Amino acid sequence: MSRQPVEATAASAGALLDAVDQPMFALDIDGLFIFANQAFAASRGLAPDRVIGRPFATGLADVGAADRLLRRVRDGETTVGELELGGADIGARVVERLGPWRNPDGGLSGFWGVGLASESAELRREAEVLRNVDEARRNLLSTVSHELRTPLAAIQGYASTFLLYEERLEAEERREFLQRIVNSTLQLEELIDNLLTASRIEHGTLQIAPRAVQLSKLVLEAIAEAQMRTERQELTFAGPERCELTLDPRRIRQVIHNLLDNAIKYGGEGLIDIVVEDRGDDVVLSVSDHGGGISVESLPHLFERFYRAGTTTSAKGTGLGLWISKAIVEAHEGQVDVHSDPGQGTTFTIVLPRGLAVPEA
Repeated sequence: MSRQPVEATAASAGALLDAVDQPMFALDIDGLFIFANQAFAASRGLAPDRVIGRPFATGLADVGAADRLLRRVRDGETTVGELELGGADIGARVVERLGPWRNPDGGLSGFWGVGLASESAELRREAEVLRNVDEARRNLLSTVSHELRTPLAAIQGYASTFLLYEERLEAEERREFLQRIVNSTLQLEELIDNLLTASRIEHGTLQIAPRAVQLSKLVLEAIAEAQMRTERQELTFAGPERCELTLDPRRIRQVIHNLLDNAIKYGGEGLIDIVVEDRGDDVVLSVSDHGGGISVESLPHLFERFYRAGTTTSAKGTGLGLWISKAIVEAHEGQVDVHSDPGQGTTFTIVLPRGLAVPEA
């Protein structure tokens, strides 16, 4: 008595409901399919002829979730469940509403159901990527505001103190105050330059203007500027006095600054070694620190946009520096790599070709 009414109703409505775009189905009292239109079969990733007579959990990854949904409906509750698909569609989800189908006496004779939404595994992954990027952008805005405030506060503090107590300050103190203002200004300049470069990379408008440059001279200038920003580390240089190759000095200086800044922030105390090697067709520049190193899990992600490796230090950053550096080096037809042993330090290496073509004026 319980099966015939729901089966007869489902059969008589089958032809009509099969033409409906919304997923629809019916189950007998045992939770087996007695009707499913083509839209429902497609939402579960099943062939239409492989649904009838199968249990409600068919095509789902979590049988327990399907059973719990049926139990709630047996207790008299029309309910909605989000269910994960299995098989080839694992990771995809469907949202289905399930309710009791009662006979004229009020007894339970089966279940009716409709699909409310579906999400493919690919679409779900794309949505997750977009959510992660959106979260990273929000974090970036928060970080940038902090990174801007820090040097601005230093500039304001030292400048105000200088103006108030200029006559009482010794010559060495005046020089120190001015030097700290200059350092904070350089920090601001680098941050703004990185943000503008990141925008150009993202929009595909990054351009380089290569010309003949003495790389060793460029590196030594960057080292001198970076040394002014740290008292905890000593920056050393090894390499030829002259090493000429074709590059965009402004962009490669930006790369060097990013690598040195990274070493200063995360390299711990001690030496930071910068080495230039002339290998004939290529020139290799390496920056090595002797800090805590980078975990094996973090290494593959270091050059991703917004990525910041977990460290024990409180140093902050935008997560753009290494991504920008990689893009600039590749624009020079070069390569960038990293090697790190936890507890032993980290070495970033860039390889630049000597024969980069100079565009005609």
